Amino acid sequence: MQGQRAAGHVHRRRPTGPTGPTGATGATGATGAAGATGATGATGPTGANGDTGDTGPTGATGETGATGDTGPTGAKGDTGDTGPTGATGETGATGDTGPTGAQGPTGETGATGETGATGDTGPTGATGPTGATGAAGTNGANQVLFDTGGANLANSRFVGDGFIADLNHEGEAQQIIAAGATFTTMRCHVAVAGGSTNVFTFRVNGVNTTLTCTITAGQTNGSGTGSVSVAAGDLLDVATPAANTTAQPASFAVGG
Repeated sequence: MQGQRAAGHVHRRRPTGPTGPTGATGATGATGAAGATGATGATGPTGANGDTGDTGPTGATGETGATGDTGPTGAKGDTGDTGPTGATGETGATGDTGPTGAQGPTGETGATGETGATGDTGPTGATGPTGATGAAGTNGANQVLFDTGGANLANSRFVGDGFIADLNHEGEAQQIIAAGATFTTMRCHVAVAGGSTNVFTFRVNGVNTTLTCTITAGQTNGSGTGSVSVAAGDLLDVATPAANTTAQPASFAVGG
């Protein structure tokens, strides 16, 4: 064929000239006879797995096989949770009473209980006979009080119960006594201490007695002793000093 060289022909290479223009493609030649099958090549490496194909349709169920021998008993499983409590059953019939047991030992004595409420008062009993007359008792202490009623003391005045009178009006200050008594002590008090010692005299029926009370200078309280007996209906009062009387409200008391 034109353009082909015989196998094994030696050809000296000449310098290659410039490539000419490509010629038109010739007609395809007839297919040659198949050559002999070559030897099988070595197995190439396994290719990557292809994608899984769709699941085929389920086959028909086969016939049931013969029953096999019973296997050994398996190990006991864990105990399951306790189930819910069942409903209470109906009460059974009462059984026959058993025989009486032997008496037990006597128990210890219990604590004493609280005292009960007081009962209602019973009716008043009959009056008993009058007892014998007791011995006569001693006379209790007697006391008569005098005060100026908030007025200030002055020289030669008479003090009664809340009242002070001058020399011409002693009767306005005198107090009457309802029962006889013997007075042995006298107490006196002025609101503010004075600068002179004052002696106050207890009087009965317009006459001075031996019972007096002395307040020393700079003091507010004083006292005195003596013994004067009075009878029911006597008139009592207290006389102030004739000079240097402390000009303050005052009060007095005589007692037995």
